[in-house]
Amino acid sequence: MYRPASVKDPETGKSVRGRGGRTVKDPTKKGRAWRSMRPHTVADTVDDAVAVLERLAREHGAAVACHGDVPRLEIRPMPKKVAEWPVTTHAYAVVPGPVTPKERKGFEQEWVAAQAREAARNGDVPALTMSPTAA
Repeated sequence: MYRPASVKDPETGKSVRGRGGRTVKDPTKKGRAWRSMRPHTVADTVDDAVAVLERLAREHGAAVACHGDVPRLEIRPMPKKVAEWPVTTHAYAVVPGPVTPKERKGFEQEWVAAQAREAARNGDVPALTMSPTAA
């Protein structure tokens, strides 16, 4: 998920604060990425992992592609042009070794809010749920 950038005070370079002390955002500028990394499936071989990606691709009507040596499935890719932020993206990738789940504090709440803003802005944007860890 890419959130809108903070508005900076031109004199101090610090983020401008609005009501309630919250940072003022500029929806026309891209801010930092907030990521959630969660293991979906643990496979014994790359072929087994790619088979899982192919199954997910069929379920989502998408295609598996390789980015370098990494097989990847983009369920919701980054749009080529973005007029307003936030924007949510969703992808699965095959990676070697164990994946340690990690995400920024408050990610789930921000994810839901970002999708609601996208839906309000763009019409019917299918919600993407962050599925629980599955082994």
